[in-house]
Amino acid sequence: MTSPATPGTPGPGSPQESPETPAQPSAEAPRRRPVALLVTTALATAALAVTAAFGGLKEAPKPPPEQLKAGDTFDHGQFEIQYVEAVARKKSILGGRPAEPGETILEIILRLTNKDKRTVKIGLPPRAPGEAKIGPSAVLRKVAPLDQAAVETGQMKRLGKNTTSDSVNPGGPYTLVVSYRLKTPPPPQLKIDLGAFRWYSTPLQDQSYWELLWEEKVINGKKQHVGVIKAQVTLPVRMEKVS
Repeated sequence: MTSPATPGTPGPGSPQESPETPAQPSAEAPRRRPVALLVTTALATAALAVTAAFGGLKEAPKPPPEQLKAGDTFDHGQFEIQYVEAVARKKSILGGRPAEPGETILEIILRLTNKDKRTVKIGLPPRAPGEAKIGPSAVLRKVAPLDQAAVETGQMKRLGKNTTSDSVNPGGPYTLVVSYRLKTPPPPQLKIDLGAFRWYSTPLQDQSYWELLWEEKVINGKKQHVGVIKAQVTLPVRMEKVS
């Protein structure tokens, strides 16, 4: 005789019910996310490649140099300079021997204020582009159309009362004269490329000073650091009458 089944206990012949188990997450879900990520990365890479191919990753073009004329003043950071005029003479206002036959003395007159707290050496004006590195002379990056073939000598001095100096004290304005002795007739005008300075500070080394603004350019296949051209001044060359 068979005993009646106890309530809650499956009887003989009844299907055995296994305890309920939680549903397992689908294996498809985690696979889709990496695939989607790979597709997104590939599309982004392709978009960058297309942008670069069409020049989209190039730096924004730099603004052209500011154009100045005789009488204009420009702030070069360390110095503020007014470009007064250019004059062709037979004898320099700085003194020295007069121009010999076939020579010309070409002089550029400047009014300079030294914003540094120190006295600064003026330096020599460039005979070739970018020769000068420090002082007021470094502002003149290129004096066109002058070149080494045309210039015999060059000097840059502060003009005082019956005296000249090769340095400028703080403050001003001071009259500076850039004087070239040319082996050729003077050009009708000069176009001068002008650089500028920035205040550079290194707290770890406790150093701070004015330095010329530089940029990297490829010249004749080689990377070189050259002075940034911030402005250009055009000066007509006045012919001084010989009395």
